[in-house]
Amino acid sequence: MENWLYMLGGAVGSIGAFWIIIRYVLSRLDSKLDVAVFNEFGKRIEASLLSGNKRFDRMEIALKENTAMLTTLCGEIGELRGAIKQKVE
Repeated sequence: MENWLYMLGGAVGSIGAFWIIIRYVLSRLDSKLDVAVFNEFGKRIEASLLSGNKRFDRMEIALKENTAMLTTLCGEIGELRGAIKQKVE
């Protein structure tokens, strides 16, 4: 029976110690985190994401143009190959 009491006391003590540590950490974070600083940080991240999206949009447009040019070039090379093949025969 004593073992159960020790286990129960240990569990309650462990939970209490864990709660004290969590309260301490959260109170330290709350004192170090200023809402205005956090909002500015969020705005900088948002601006970076928008800038990155613009770059990817430009890359996507350039890739589509490049693909269209490559398709045209392949078609012209195929026509040239056919013309050369007819001349050789």
